[in-house]
Formats: sequence, C-alpha cells, structure tokens
Amino acid sequence: MARRVWAMALALAVSLAAQSAAADYREGRAAYLRRDFAAAIAAWVPLAEAGDVDAQFSLGLLAENGEGSEPDPVLAARWYRMAAAQGDTRSQSNLGAVLATGAGSEANYAEARHWLALAIADGDLTALYHLGVLSENGRGGVRDEAEALRLFGLAAARDHPGAQFALGGMHAVGRGVAADPSAALGWYRQAATQAHPGALVALIHAYAEGRGTTKSDITALLWATLAASRGIPEAIAWRERLEAALPEADIAEARRRVGICVMSRFANCE
Repeated sequence: MARRVWAMALALAVSLAAQSAAADYREGRAAYLRRDFAAAIAAWVPLAEAGDVDAQFSLGLLAENGEGSEPDPVLAARWYRMAAAQGDTRSQSNLGAVLATGAGSEANYAEARHWLALAIADGDLTALYHLGVLSENGRGGVRDEAEALRLFGLAAARDHPGAQFALGGMHAVGRGVAADPSAALGWYRQAATQAHPGALVALIHAYAEGRGTTKSDITALLWATLAASRGIPEAIAWRERLEAALPEADIAEARRRVGICVMSRFANCE
C-alpha cells in the first residue's frame, strides 16, 4: 500500500509540474502576441533550459527572426539544436536551414543535410525545400539540378510556396529542365496564391514583359497592386510606374480585376 501511495504522489507531482510548465509557456506566448519579447524570453528561457521543446523552438524562432533584438543565427542554432536532439521536427528543419546559410560563421552543410534529412523523414515540407536549394546550388556536395527538381516537385505538389517559386525559376531559365516560360508562369501563379513575395514580383515582370504569356500592362498592374498591398518595395515602384503610364480606363480595369482575383481566391486573375 505504501508503494502504491508513493507512486500516486509521484504521478501527481509530475502532473502538477507539467501543468505549471504549460502555464509558464502560455504566459510567454501571451507576451509574444502582445509583442513584449523581453517578457516572452523571460518566461521561456527557464523552461527551455529545463528541456521544454516548445520553449526551445520558440526561442530559436525569436533569435532567428530578430524579434526583440538583432537576428542571432548562432543563438537560434543553439536553441533549435536542443529541441532537434529531442526529435522535434520543426526544430530539425529550421536548424538545417540556419546551418545551410551560415550560423554566425561559415555554413555547416554536412550537419545541415543531417538535420534536414531527419525532418524530411517526418514529412516536413520546408526541409524538402531547403534540401532542394542545397542540391540546386551544390552546397556541401555535388550540384544536382535533377535532384533539386525532384525535391522541389515533392514539396510543391503539397503546396509549399517556396518550392513552387523555385520550380518557376528553374523552368524560366532552363536550369535542370528545358526552358519553358509558360510552365514557369504556372508555378509562379501557384506560389502567388500564398502571397510568396518573389512569385508576386515575377508575375509583374511576366505580364509587363510578355514572358511566357501575352504582354498585358493591365494584368501587370493587377499583380503589382496585389504585391504592393503586401509592402513589397519593388511592387510599389512597379505600381506607381504603371499607373503613371496607363490611361485611367486601364487603371480602373486593373482595379476591377483585382477584386475578382481576390474574391475568386486567385482562380481568376487574368
């Protein structure tokens, strides 16, 4: 009986500790949402140092994105690595990406590939994309554009906007595949429906310059207007340039089509 009581007491203590940790994490989350990053960090650091995966991942994001301070890839890698070692797929993927681009010094491509491969095994699409980038550029290994196309294709088929944009770029210039501006346009459109900045700008160029489609300043203005609403500087410049050059009737038509495009969830944007 005494052994059973001890076991029950231990289980209760563990449960109460878990509840307390969850409450502390939520406190940090609430601080983050009100953009009080210092309070979020203060709440999460003790949890992260005690092994809490969510706190470790969240601190990694803060450091990587420079929220509350300048971006610190070294610190981001430290927190991500702690969570990644516990099998956290999100952290494995982000750690791989940070290491692939350099964490305060030279990039560690071998370790980046290691963590990305683990994340991919758990179905992470962003890891697929980042491994595709490494393959396309030959970083940390042999340049393999066919493998990059395969990896981007796997992620793009499951709606990863970065992979869709990357495929658009490869088709646009004929890298690893025959040049096909029309196919590039299709991939850019798919990425643009998820507001990928590069894809939105690529569509402005495509219609303003007739790349893979019929030249149309009205449609170019449509995409410039949509992209400018996202605060993309190049898109704002394009919108101003096109509006200065086009007659008022064409500007009004572009604005009308913007509404149709948005209401159709980007299905009708011509």
